[in-house]
Amino acid sequence: MQKSTLRFVITSALAATISGISQGAERPRKIEVLGHRGARASRPENTMPAFRFAIDAGADTLELDVQMTKDGYLIVAHDRTVPTALCQSMDGRKLATGRAIRELTLAEIRDLDCGSLKNEDFPNQVPAPKTTMPKLEDVLELVSSHQGLAKSQIKLQIEAKGVPRYTTAADSPDVLAGAIIAAAKKYQLIDRIVIQSFDHRVIAAAKKINPRIKTAALLAPNLPDWVSVLKSSGASIISPHLDWVTKEAVDAAHKYGAKVVPYTANHEADWKFLITCGVDGIITDDPQALIKYLADKSG
Repeated sequence: MQKSTLRFVITSALAATISGISQGAERPRKIEVLGHRGARASRPENTMPAFRFAIDAGADTLELDVQMTKDGYLIVAHDRTVPTALCQSMDGRKLATGRAIRELTLAEIRDLDCGSLKNEDFPNQVPAPKTTMPKLEDVLELVSSHQGLAKSQIKLQIEAKGVPRYTTAADSPDVLAGAIIAAAKKYQLIDRIVIQSFDHRVIAAAKKINPRIKTAALLAPNLPDWVSVLKSSGASIISPHLDWVTKEAVDAAHKYGAKVVPYTANHEADWKFLITCGVDGIITDDPQALIKYLADKSG
């Protein structure tokens, strides 16, 4: 074959490929899968079994909540008070009341079994008896110990819990942000964490400590101007409630240069809606099912 003919064949093939891509043959955009509280549809929320399950399922990111104990430890827990419907004493006694996490010491936390009582909202959840609330460092150690090709890229989206009315000097936004960053640095995971919060003062505090830290501004179920929130908070990610997502707001955030990662979507109709809106990631209680859904759609 002459060189001129060969060049024509190669050029024609390349043009056909480009044409195919322009007509819709391009690969689907990657959607980040964030396991909410680990994978609470399958294992007790914010526990080590839930985080291991999410990792094994192939989640890109572990989403979790942290609070400060009375003696200065970061504990992985969502509610301000110990949830009596999900936790009991380690010897099986029902808790009379739920005490505030920040009023408990680590030793008192360790005496709580938060894995035996099944969350009735999740019929497929498998209990994990005698499982206690982990420290943030326990989760960081788990992530840092996974060195496989895919697992070495696991990220963490860490929500600093706090309500201004109940905030004290011991668990202020500055203290929480500083403690999270210090723990991530200890395990050499500073580049693989995102600090998120409904209290955007935490984001400002984190940026003051480390301007390069990734942050996400959580939004309550409402629809403010997302770009204004991003500008005022300094966050690079906006995380709204799924019901308050619009394509126009997503497009505006993207134009600003930010990512959109809504919470908490657990059903196919929700996933389809969010993907249609153009979101970058989805926070879900069921990462295993979302991963399968995305794989089926791209197959």
